[in-house]
Amino acid sequence: MKINNKLTLLTFGLFFLVNVTSIKADADYDSAKLSAPRAILMTNLFQTGTGAGVTSTSGMVGLTDTNKDPNSTNKATKTMVKITDDKKQKAAIWSTDENSFDINTSSKASMWIYFGSKTNTAGDGMALVFQNDAKGNAAIATKAGETLGVWGDDSVGTGSPNYTTRGAIQNSWALEFDTHLNNGNSSGNGFDVDPSLTANHIASGYPAVEATYTDNHTISSSVKLNHLGLINYNGYLSNRAWHHVTIDYKSVSASAGSMTYTIDDKKPISGTDNLDPTEDTSQTGQTASVPIDKSKFNSTTGKIRWGFTGSTGDSFENNLVMFETVPGLVNATAVQTMTDITQNNKDVSANGEVKAGDKVKFTTKATYNSGKQTWTDIVGHFKYPTHNIKWTDYEMPDIIGTGKFPDSAVGDDPSTLASGTPIPDLSTPGESVEVSFIGEVMPVEVDTPVTVSAGQFIGSNAMIDSNPVSYTIKASPKTALTIDGLKDIDINYGTDATISGTVKSSLGGTFAKGTTASVTLNEDTTPIKGDVATDGTFNVTIPKDKLTTGEYTYNVQVTDPDGNTTQKYTQKINIKPVLTLNDNKGTVVAPYTLIFQVADNSAALTTYYKEGSTGTPVELEKYTNTKPGSTQDHSVALDTTKFAIGTHELTIYSVDSEGNISNNQTISVVVGLLSISSDDSINFNNKIPAKRSILNRDSSYMLKLETSAAKNWTLSVTAGPLTATSDKSTLKHSTIGFRNSNQENTLPLSPTYGTIVATGVGQATTVEKSWSADSGIVLDVEPSEIKVAETYSSELDWTLTNVPNN
Repeated sequence: MKINNKLTLLTFGLFFLVNVTSIKADADYDSAKLSAPRAILMTNLFQTGTGAGVTSTSGMVGLTDTNKDPNSTNKATKTMVKITDDKKQKAAIWSTDENSFDINTSSKASMWIYFGSKTNTAGDGMALVFQNDAKGNAAIATKAGETLGVWGDDSVGTGSPNYTTRGAIQNSWALEFDTHLNNGNSSGNGFDVDPSLTANHIASGYPAVEATYTDNHTISSSVKLNHLGLINYNGYLSNRAWHHVTIDYKSVSASAGSMTYTIDDKKPISGTDNLDPTEDTSQTGQTASVPIDKSKFNSTTGKIRWGFTGSTGDSFENNLVMFETVPGLVNATAVQTMTDITQNNKDVSANGEVKAGDKVKFTTKATYNSGKQTWTDIVGHFKYPTHNIKWTDYEMPDIIGTGKFPDSAVGDDPSTLASGTPIPDLSTPGESVEVSFIGEVMPVEVDTPVTVSAGQFIGSNAMIDSNPVSYTIKASPKTALTIDGLKDIDINYGTDATISGTVKSSLGGTFAKGTTASVTLNEDTTPIKGDVATDGTFNVTIPKDKLTTGEYTYNVQVTDPDGNTTQKYTQKINIKPVLTLNDNKGTVVAPYTLIFQVADNSAALTTYYKEGSTGTPVELEKYTNTKPGSTQDHSVALDTTKFAIGTHELTIYSVDSEGNISNNQTISVVVGLLSISSDDSINFNNKIPAKRSILNRDSSYMLKLETSAAKNWTLSVTAGPLTATSDKSTLKHSTIGFRNSNQENTLPLSPTYGTIVATGVGQATTVEKSWSADSGIVLDVEPSEIKVAETYSSELDWTLTNVPNN
């Protein structure tokens, strides 16, 4: 079959405009410019319609890649066309003779259309028109408003001689984008009197054919339009968004064709945005198809004009158009392919299968097939699988060359090479450029479907999308790994925490080098790692600087070099304040001062004691922690007045302001008596000696000492002078003394200070301190001063003292 390379469908480019009117600026128009999508630069492909009654000529706006107005240094790279922008306007743009559309050739085109931001108050929309009207470039509907510059006059009714079609563009087919529902009963407002229509709709028909209209004068003063291939739009077209439209025309036979039109089949992305390699811009959209009767164009050559018309009444909006592809200008294709090199270069692009370890190649190839122009200023935005592939190599002949990616982690992505890569101009039929990324498939636990969305090649005169690719990564047989021996841990503040366990494999045997245990704390995503020994044991140390007092959750997971991994195991770590008691586990005697230290990082601490392990806690001290994180010294006098006599086993502990409880320290506190009991008197019934002598007592003497309140004790005694009973006179030279049991020295006793006569260690039982008659208390007598038959006496003061602990 012979193909005429000059045939074009929607061959839009820069308009060939002679008289371009000024373009009125407004906020909505400025917003449309700022968000203008990627589009092509159109050069000498269109001309402004010059029909009778045209009140507003279409405008052409050149924009740079960043949606700025072009200047001497930044040239225009794309074109935005304005159709109407105010009330009561009528306008059209038409292809030049050189860029006509051939109804005998199948063609595709894609474009972006903007309908303003007025939602339910917008009017009236636009029409994409294919026509062979004898008026050519001057073809335009006689009426404005609901006619969109292409339909007939609804006020005259059907039938000869005053039929509606006289006001329409002749020999034409139109696709309307209607943003205003004309469902009134007056002339100029009756095309949409149909309950099946929504406020915004898309439909088609033959404007100059009477069957396109139905006389509706029985209920209104107008005719209504028969909407073929109706799409009731989901919402408002005038919603401050660019809408993507794709036109797919098929030449079926010499007399018939078909037209499929789809709206919103691609997400609007501003031309200033990067095209994310992971982003899928395609979407379902709304679509319809209608048959095309070629005879309605009355064309002997098959060549017809095409373009956009628009008209407004009292309602209006900004009607703008930008184009991606124009048939015949550049005919190019782009293909994405996923090839499994390991499986003998098998093409798995269409729902094929790959498995872990397979070497794969993902290729994008753009080919220039034909066209009126060279495909120029091309930028490639390649897609590629972004998960479960370890990329290693790339091949970009004539662009970047061939190289290797860093051999490191899974998911090394080629994004720096995939987005915004300049491509050489393509002009010779069959000429192409090919880009490949090479990598290895990584293991997955379950069969994993992968879809790679379409990439895009953006040139100044054509924008070509590639095909999406879908395949499945088959799950690899897994080795079941488990962990034993993990447990909750209690440690003191300021101490490293060691996590220990043992990995077990369902296959048995030893573990390979590179098997790693990863531990994370709470929600921390940065793991602390440790090697697993060949026998499966591991120890992972969490440094103390990561741990403050309180409870932590720790998570453990083990992964071997083959990608087998355990589930995530969860246990607890409790970090306790640290209490150190100087006399820990010792025995002390009341009264007593507790000396202790506490290490904690909280704002306040309270120290308690309780008897045994079940007694009622008693507060010792509440303390503001002025140096959190450091060890603080404490000294607290223990109030033992509330204690019963006896030995008390106390448990000492601290609690911080967050409720964290320290370790326990214990101490035994003895609370007891310190007392002396003795015989009432000591008797000396000796005869007066002939010379100065030491006199013994009549009998032995004993003191009973209660020393349970003492740790160390001393016994001392004082004695007054010997005094005569009759006249109270005192002996000047005879004294009371104390002699040790070995009868060596006799110590005179003072009436004012005590003489220490015994020492010992406190004990709970009674201490009996006794002396024989010739030891202990004795008399040193001078006989010359003693009166015969006189009785002499004196008072002895015994003192038992609790010697300080230190």
